[in-house]
Amino acid sequence: MKSEKSLLAGGIAGMVSQTLTWPLEYIKTTKQLPKYYNEKSIMRIISNEIKTKGPLTTFTGLSPQLIGSIPRASVRFYSYNYFNNYFNNSDKKNNLITLGAGLFGGAIEAITVMTPAEVIKVKSIKNPDIKSSYIIGDILKKQGFHGLYQGIVPTTLRQSTTQGFSFFAFNYSKPYYSNMCNNYNVNNSIASLLAGITGGVFAVALNNPIDSIKTSIQSSNKKESFIRNILNVYNKYGITGFYRGGLLRMTRVGPLHGITFLTYDIVSKFL
Repeated sequence: MKSEKSLLAGGIAGMVSQTLTWPLEYIKTTKQLPKYYNEKSIMRIISNEIKTKGPLTTFTGLSPQLIGSIPRASVRFYSYNYFNNYFNNSDKKNNLITLGAGLFGGAIEAITVMTPAEVIKVKSIKNPDIKSSYIIGDILKKQGFHGLYQGIVPTTLRQSTTQGFSFFAFNYSKPYYSNMCNNYNVNNSIASLLAGITGGVFAVALNNPIDSIKTSIQSSNKKESFIRNILNVYNKYGITGFYRGGLLRMTRVGPLHGITFLTYDIVSKFL
């Protein structure tokens, strides 16, 4: 599939996967906020949020992410395919190049689209009664345009490593799942779903500390350095603070990547 066509397939895949998995992202981000730092029960968090704000509260912050998910996934897959195809000229793919292409695609995605969407998402979840449009206006008024890029360093680190590790694990594991599908006479697209889930879980297992630091930076009204936020998390919660929300994020990112790759695989067949 040509890189240009991956723009459309990636956009559709991003929109579908974001919508289906968003409640898990809401719960994960909510658990990382100071309000629930001392609460260990995920069910109590969910119950309290729904009781006080209603059942639709788990879709808070979806709008900016949904709008951003289309160009995000398009940029990610286009960048990945371009870089991967440029350097992988042989029939046998190089795993290091696949990893590098994923890192490159995730970094471009974070720098161009994802960081502003993440800033709005975190502040929307932290202040659910305030409309996203007001939050954007408030950021621009108080901090200027650069306020939308608060936490760009950890966001770029997280997204580049997430996509790098995910694409690496996806390409490494898909042949095994394809063989399994063939043995059980199952549609081979399921291999993309399973390999995508594997890639998402693998990525979260390695880079969740970056996600915790990112949320700490973007939820704060203070301007503190990346290192200062690392120390803040460690001083308050110890080493486990870097893995708060990790299981929830894994539960969400696994299916997110699985659905993304599955949708991408299906859509790409029609292009």
